[in-house]
Amino acid sequence: MTAAHVYGLGGMTWPASGRVDRKGSRDGGELLTLTAERTRRPVVVNDVSVTSPIETAVGLLAVGWDRKKLRTFLTGRYSGAKGNEVLAEDLVALPPRIRKDATDLLDGLVTGTASKLELKAVKYILEGLDGIDVTVKVNEVVAGYRFDIVIEEADLLIEIDSFAFHGPSGRESAERTFELDRWKGNTAVRAGWELLRFTGDTVRWLPEHMVGMVVDTVRYNLRHPRTRRKRTLKEFLFLDGPAQYWHALLKPSSRL
Repeated sequence: MTAAHVYGLGGMTWPASGRVDRKGSRDGGELLTLTAERTRRPVVVNDVSVTSPIETAVGLLAVGWDRKKLRTFLTGRYSGAKGNEVLAEDLVALPPRIRKDATDLLDGLVTGTASKLELKAVKYILEGLDGIDVTVKVNEVVAGYRFDIVIEEADLLIEIDSFAFHGPSGRESAERTFELDRWKGNTAVRAGWELLRFTGDTVRWLPEHMVGMVVDTVRYNLRHPRTRRKRTLKEFLFLDGPAQYWHALLKPSSRL
C-alpha cells in the first residue's frame, strides 16, 4: 500500500495499490492500481494525502503485516499531549466495517504519551497493574491541568518529572516550571486526588520502586475509597485555575 511507504513503514513495491477520492481519477497506469473510496479523515504526510494511521494499520494487518510492528507505529503516530484526542477522532471517522478490527489492534496499546520516558513509565505501570480492574489514561486533563498518568478508579495522578524539563538547565525556565508545578499539585490535592511524582532516573534505573508504590497505592485506595466528597467546579477558588493565567509571576510578560 502506498500509505505504508508515505508513513515510512517500508519501501515501495511494484505493482502497488492506493486509494483516491471518488471524484478522482482511477488511472494509475500499469504499476499502480487505484480504488475509489471516500476517505473520511485524510492525513497529509510529506505533502501527500493518505488514510489516517489507524485506518492504514488496519489495512496493512489485513494483508499480513506484522501486528507488533503496526502497534509500534500507532504508538508513535498517536503520541503527544493530544495523541488520544486525535486517535478518538480518527476512530469515529473509520468505516463501520473495520472499527472492530481497529479496536482489537489497539487493545492495551499505550497512546498519548508526550515522551519516550513517559511511555516507558506507563508500560512498567501497566505491567504492575495487570489483573487489577483499573484504566490507565495518559496526558489527561484534571482540574484544568494536564497530568502524565491518571488512574481515575483509584483517584490517583502520577507525574514523571524528567530532569530535562524540571532541572536547572535554564534558570528562568526551571523556576517557572517549579512554580507552576507547585500550584498544579496543590489544585490536584484540593480537587480530591492523590498525587505521586517520580523522577526520570527512577523510571530508568529503579522502575520497581515506582511500580511498587503505584500498585500499593492503587490497591489501598480501591480497598479504602475516600468518603470525602470531591469539590465541584463551583467550589473552586480562582487560585485553583491554571496558574499561568492568573499568577503574576507566571504570565508570559513576567519573570521570576
